[in-house]
Amino acid sequence: MPEKLNWSLTIQVAGGPGEGASQSLDVEAYDVITVTVPGGDTTTPGTATVQVQPGGSGQVAFLLVKSSLYDGNLTYAVDGGSAVKLDALHLFIGTGAVGLLGTTQNAFVFTNMVGVDKPAAVEILVGRKATA
Repeated sequence: MPEKLNWSLTIQVAGGPGEGASQSLDVEAYDVITVTVPGGDTTTPGTATVQVQPGGSGQVAFLLVKSSLYDGNLTYAVDGGSAVKLDALHLFIGTGAVGLLGTTQNAFVFTNMVGVDKPAAVEILVGRKATA
């Protein structure tokens, strides 16, 4: 039985225009993954590897990455790709947007160089197909 992800987004420019959107997205499965990325620095970065989805390409349709800490020195790389700065919440809706992270979204390697005393609690919400 499909799961339904309901999302809503509102953007407001201070003293200016605003936009809003909301929609439902049908997925076969969802996962909530929580991991702590240990603090580190440029000499000894903290790292954590997260297996986001077990299947092949094109299965992830929704991906939210949020953290207790946002900084340009907190990054993640997807399946050996280029590092992406986690300097704000990341939201990818639809296979087209998720595809910007590469053809598969299996292993996310988080690297924390913000400071040895600054661990990051990262939560990932993924909506995906569960069947091939």
